[in-house]
Amino acid sequence: MNEGRRGRPCGAIRRRCVAALLVLGLLLGAPVLPAQTALSANLIAFLEAFDHAFRNHDRDAAAALFYWRGVSDRDRARIMTLIDRDLALELDGVRLVPAGDLPQRFEVDGIVMRRNLPVVARLLARFADGEGEARFSLHDLGLDDDVFYIVLAAPEAGI
Repeated sequence: MNEGRRGRPCGAIRRRCVAALLVLGLLLGAPVLPAQTALSANLIAFLEAFDHAFRNHDRDAAAALFYWRGVSDRDRARIMTLIDRDLALELDGVRLVPAGDLPQRFEVDGIVMRRNLPVVARLLARFADGEGEARFSLHDLGLDDDVFYIVLAAPEAGI
């Protein structure tokens, strides 16, 4: 089996992402800078890790995709329940969607919350349940030290 960085399988996701990035660059007529190439490689690595974690129903690998800084133990347990829900399904595919104009700060039950990383993109994951019905999960993505993570919300005071 062809394996990429950190022992993850290489394959169709990498080829599709590289092709999409090249086409986008050609359409925009913009030069591809080394930093953009590194970020593209990091995004491909994240997408491969996401694919591997959810296709193999690997709870630890899935949890490692999330940025936990500032997240309370109670919220972490709640989020792990959502991860477990998705792991019980079959991953059918993922795609990146624009992040849009998302507020970084908001209020929940009187507590000021904020995303623990700035959002740079969104990942839409499509899952199939046992009867073939489609289920979707939408995840905000952010960068920390050029590594992509799924962004979470945490009390502003704890970040």
